[in-house]
Amino acid sequence: MDNEKFQELVLLQLAQLQKSIQSIESNTQKNTQSIDMVAQETMSLQNGLNEVKTSVVRIENELLDKVRVLFDANSLQMDYFESLKDGQARIEQQVSSISRRLLDYDYKIDTYERELRLIRAEKKPK
Repeated sequence: MDNEKFQELVLLQLAQLQKSIQSIESNTQKNTQSIDMVAQETMSLQNGLNEVKTSVVRIENELLDKVRVLFDANSLQMDYFESLKDGQARIEQQVSSISRRLLDYDYKIDTYERELRLIRAEKKPK
């Protein structure tokens, strides 16, 4: 192999190396752009995630307040129903007491009517 062919071969190899280096640089630049785009998307997703977290916390607080209100309302209703039951029990006791007194009065009236009939029967002339 003579010197010229060797130089030609070396120059050809250098040209191919230079093309490869340019291709690698181009790919590196594209990769850098892709990485930048991914970083921007990641930041955008992170911002969106932060907004979602904030919304979730707000919703949780609102729901907790509403659940507390419902629980308090339920407690008030239970207290109210309990007072109604107590009132009903007192009324039932009073009705029962009045019923017993009425029965007692009915018995006394029957007794008085019998005695009155006996007295009238004794007073009748024969």
